[in-house]
Amino acid sequence: MPNIKDVAKQAGVSIATVSRVINNTKTVSPAARVKVEKAIRDLNYHANEIARGLKVSKTNRIATIITSLSRTFFSPIIEGIDEEAAKHDYSVLIAETHDNIEQEVQLVDYFARQWVDGIILASSINDDERASSYISRLGSLHKKEFPIPVVTLEFPLQSNHIDAVSINNEKAAFDAVTYLIRQVHRRNIVHISHPYGHRIGDQRIQGYQRALRTADQADLLETAENAVDELLFLWKDGAIPACVDILKVIKRTNLFSLNDRVDDILSKPVEDEDKKVTALRKALIVPFNELEKYSAYVTDNTQFATHQGVKGLEFPRVMVIMDDTEAKGFLFSYEKLFGATSKTETDIKNERDGKDTGIMRTTRLFYVACTRAEKSLAVVAYTENKEAVKNTAISNGWFSAEEIELL
Repeated sequence: MPNIKDVAKQAGVSIATVSRVINNTKTVSPAARVKVEKAIRDLNYHANEIARGLKVSKTNRIATIITSLSRTFFSPIIEGIDEEAAKHDYSVLIAETHDNIEQEVQLVDYFARQWVDGIILASSINDDERASSYISRLGSLHKKEFPIPVVTLEFPLQSNHIDAVSINNEKAAFDAVTYLIRQVHRRNIVHISHPYGHRIGDQRIQGYQRALRTADQADLLETAENAVDELLFLWKDGAIPACVDILKVIKRTNLFSLNDRVDDILSKPVEDEDKKVTALRKALIVPFNELEKYSAYVTDNTQFATHQGVKGLEFPRVMVIMDDTEAKGFLFSYEKLFGATSKTETDIKNERDGKDTGIMRTTRLFYVACTRAEKSLAVVAYTENKEAVKNTAISNGWFSAEEIELL
C-alpha cells in the first residue's frame, strides 16, 4: 500500500508539500499541486484518516451513546444528528448502553481513547453522590491539549462544562394531560413512566399530578365563562368586531378548537405564502355581520343568488353586471356583443365558417342571465363606448331608448 513518501517521490516534491496539498493548509504552487494530485491518482493513495487525526487532533467523528436503538424516541434524533453531521463532513459512531451505567462509562472511555471530536450522550446516571466524580470526568475529557466536548440528551447533568439538549419534562407532561382532559375530554388517565426515583420520570409525574389537580370541573367552567365574557366584550356598546378579532380571542382563550390554518391566518404575512391563506386573511378583516350575510348567501338562505345556480332557477328581481375588464376572461365579450369593440378577423372567419364564436357564447350567457328575472330586470354595462352599447341594445330590440340611462 503506497504511503505519503511514495507520493512525494513520484511527484518529485517534499513530503511537506504533499501534506500541504492533502490538508490544504498552506499555499502550494499550481504546478506542484498538479504533480501531487496526479501522483495520488496514479498510486491510488488514500490518507490514513486515523493517523492523520492523531496528528492534527481532529478526526471528524462524533460518538453518539444512547440507551437503546429499539426505543422509537431515539430514531428521529439519530437521523437528525447524522444529517447535520454530514453537512459538516463528520461521521457518526453509535453505541448502546442498555441503561447499564457501567457500560456507559466504558463506552465514554473507549470513544475518548479513539479521539473522537465530541460525544453526544443519553446518560442513565442519576443524581447521587456516586455520580459526581463521573460527571466531573465527563466535563474534562481531552485529546492532547484539546477538550472533547460532551452534550447530553433528555436532561442536563450538574456541570458547567457539559451542555444539554432537553425539554421541560414537568410542563410537557402537564400540557399532555391537560390536552386529554380539555380537548379529548378524558379524565381517567394513567401515567406510565421511568422507575420511581428517576429524575425524568419524577418530573413528568409532577406535571401529570399538577394537571389533574387543576382540571376539576369548576375550574374548567370558570375558564370557559371567562373566555365567553372576553368574546362578548367585543360587541360592547353596539360595536361590530372584525372576524379576525373574534378568532384571536377564541385562540387566546382556547374557547374552541381551531384548525392549523387559523394559526397561519393570524400570523404576519410571509413571502411565498399559500394564496388561500392570504385570501382568507383579507376576507376575515370584514365585520362579523358581513360574514353573516355571506354565510346566508352561500347557503341559499337569502333572496340573492347568481345565475350559475340551479338550472332554470328564477328570481323576482335580477341585476346583470357586464364588465369584460373585471371578468378577465376570453371566452365571452359583452363589448363585442354590444358593438363597443370591433370583431377580430378570427371572429369574422369563425362566423363565416359556421363555428361557435365568443359573441355567440356571450349571447347565450346574456339570455340565460336575463331570463332569470320574473318581474324586474336591470342590466349594468361598464364600457368606454356608451353610445355604441346603447345603439346596439335599441337596434336589436332588446331595450327601448326610454329604458336606457347613460351615467
